[in-house]
Formats: sequence, C-alpha cells, structure tokens
Amino acid sequence: MIFKNGSFRHCQREVCEQSVLGKDCFVLMPTGGGKSLCYMLPAALQGGVTVVCSPLLSLIQDQVSHLVKDFQIPATFLSSAQSQGDAVAVLRELRKRKPTIRLLYVTPEKLASSATLTDILHQLDSNGMLTRFVIDEAHCVSSWGHDFRPDYKALGCLRKDYPNVPITALTATATLQVRTDVMKILKITKTAKTFLVTFNRPNISFMVMPKRDLHDLEKFADWIADEFGPSDAGIVYCLSRDETETVAKALNESRARRQRERLAPGPSAAAYHAGMTDSQRLAVQNSWQSGQVSVCCATIAFGMGIDKPNVRWVVHHCAPKSLEGLYQEVGRAGRDGLPARGVVLYARGDISRIERLIKMPQKGVSKKSRLEKSMPLLEAVRAFLEDRTRCRRVALLEYLGERISPDLCAGSCDNCARRSGRLPRDDDEWALAVAAKNPPRARAAGSKPKKSYARKRKRSSGKKK
Repeated sequence: MIFKNGSFRHCQREVCEQSVLGKDCFVLMPTGGGKSLCYMLPAALQGGVTVVCSPLLSLIQDQVSHLVKDFQIPATFLSSAQSQGDAVAVLRELRKRKPTIRLLYVTPEKLASSATLTDILHQLDSNGMLTRFVIDEAHCVSSWGHDFRPDYKALGCLRKDYPNVPITALTATATLQVRTDVMKILKITKTAKTFLVTFNRPNISFMVMPKRDLHDLEKFADWIADEFGPSDAGIVYCLSRDETETVAKALNESRARRQRERLAPGPSAAAYHAGMTDSQRLAVQNSWQSGQVSVCCATIAFGMGIDKPNVRWVVHHCAPKSLEGLYQEVGRAGRDGLPARGVVLYARGDISRIERLIKMPQKGVSKKSRLEKSMPLLEAVRAFLEDRTRCRRVALLEYLGERISPDLCAGSCDNCARRSGRLPRDDDEWALAVAAKNPPRARAAGSKPKKSYARKRKRSSGKKK
C-alpha cells in the first residue's frame, strides 16, 4: 500500500481506474474527502510525468515534501521562489528521455507564462512521457465561481496544445453552473467521466447568529474564549486585512487579561492576509499547523488546500461573499470526522460593506461584469442568512445542487434546533439585531435602506418612484 490506506473512500477507486485508462475526469469531492489520492496514486503507479496545477505555492511545497519524505514518491515543483540551482536541476531532469519525476507541481501563472516549461512539456508529450494534467481547485477556472482566477482560465489551451493528454479536474465546491463552465473551458464536456460525492458533512453543526454587541471586539474575544476551548484549532474569517489584525490583537489581549483575572483562558491568535510577505504568512501557517497558535484570523487568502484535520470550529466575523465560499470555508473544520462547528456572525451592514468592495475598481474586470456576477451571489447569501425557518443544511446543499432530507440535519443547525425547542425563539430580538449596521458607517438618519440588486435591475432607469 503506497499511501498506507486500508481502503478506498467514496469514488477514489473509480477515479483512479479511469485515470489510469487515460480518461478525462471531473471530480467534485468535499474538503477532507480524499481528492489528492485520485491523482497521486495513478501518478505513483504509472510511468511518465503528471503535471499538477495548484493555486498556492505554500500548498505545493507542503504536498511535495509530504510525497517525498513520507512516501518516497519522486515529486518536485517549479516556481519563481526556487533558487536558480534547484530550478536548473528540475529542468535538467525533465529534459531526460525518461525522467524519474512522477509529479510536477506548478502554479497556473507558471504554466501560462514560462516558455521554457512549455518547450519541456511539448518534448515530454512527443516522447510519450506527459501522462496527464491535474487541475486542482478547478472552480477557479470559471468566472461564475466564487474564487475566479484569470490565470486559471488560460488553462483552456491545454486541450488544444496537448490533445492526447488526459485532464483530471478536482474541486470541493462548485454549483452546476460552475461545473458546466469549467468543463466547457477545459474542453472536457464530451469526454470527462464525472464523479460527484455528497456535499453533506454530518459532523459539522452550523449556526447563524446576530452580532448584537459582538461588534465590540473585547466582547467578541470573550465570546470566543467562552464558546471554544483554548487549545482547539479554529479559524476566524474576516472581510479585510485590517480586520484580521484587530481581531487577532483582541483575542491575544483577552487571553492575557483573562489570565490576570484567573478566568478560563482564551486562545492565542495570529493574523494571516495577502498583505504579508510570503515568509510571514508561512510562519503563521506553520505556527497554526503545529498548534503553537490556536486561532488563525484570516481573509479568504487562507485555507485553500490547508491540510489540518483537527480544526474544531470556523467563525465568520462578517458575512461571506458567496454561499460557495461559505461552504468551502466552514468545510475546513472537522476533516478528521469528529464534531466541529461553523458560526456566522451577521448584521445586515455586512452586505453593504461587501457591496462597496464589489464596486471598487478592479484591474481587467469591468464594473458591469462584477455586478452581474457578484451581486446575485451576495443576494443569495443575504437570503440564506436571514432565513429563520428553513434547515440551513438543506438550503446550502440545495444551492450547491444536492437535495437531502431535513432529517439528516438532526437539529444540528440553528433553525432546526430552534424548531425542536433546543434554542429559544427570539425572532423579534434577532430581527432587530440583524438590522443593526456595522460600525463605523451607520445609515444616516432619515435615509432609506438600499433595495436589493435584483430589484434595481428590474426597475426602469427612466422612472422615478
């Protein structure tokens, strides 16, 4: 057993069989479901080079180290962060008639921009040594997805440039629209065998809470300390870089204060965001992975591909930008199969904050295009978070294209728990708390609330109300 697993999980065996036969595959499997084995095992068993396109250099380095040290599988990567000597050694090996490398990891940027790598891939293909392409986090290919990356869309040229090389696309989160778009862009619509595993993660309970006075960071930090164990690994997702810093600072100050006051200790925390250097982010990630720091306060830049099975909770300090993002971020908890929790702290002002971010200029993307794609996603988030009756699990999975019975929730979301009497009914108080705006920008007195994007589109631009 190469990977020391006693048996296959979900559809792993079927994916591996199709892959070894040289077939295109589209694999949708939830976080922690074992997607990596679906391409690592065929690559280890077959000759030739499997090229894995992955979005994060830190994830690439972790996986290569894991494959080489733990399983003695010849794996390597190419990136701009490598020393020149290391890069030259990898390129020299790839130019051999029969390279020993089984897995070559690259970022989509590297695959799209390196003429040297392109020449080597064509040489491997001509020699019959380019075994397959693997597109990890494949939802990034689609501009309709919650995490679109332009460099990923350039991967659509792989089928044209290497028509006989099979493609395996993998993701943990994609609606039917996104799946269809990804397969169309990668040109595997007619050829790919599709494998879909249930989105349901029964070990994760889910709750939406109004922020109420948790706008106050000291009270928020105390709530975290009272709600979760001091050494339990957790993630707090924040909307902005500054917010990650202030939330982490509040958690650490609360921890110190509680120690002085001889209260139950709170968790240690560190911030993680795209404004930090690569080495700073890697240091935070390593501290969190090793348990030196319990809580990572992060933007959505953190988490993709993170392999930490014992995350016990995920809290969104602000509403997420999409339900796909919510599912993927909460899904980083409980990968070990043990009970875990996901909590969204919500006020309607969160939606206004996200709207302002969407409307900010972005290089290469028109405002009209951003609004058409992002605002319906945000409207779905608002409707989901403000629904006080429907099972959260049923609603979220239905949005992702899967229907399940509410019985499968078994009271593990706030709406089902409230209906069964395990949570008190406080609808009026809840509604007032949700309507409260986030500081610092409260709605001006006498002003009217904004209409939803859907209503704005329907209203004629020439009419006055």
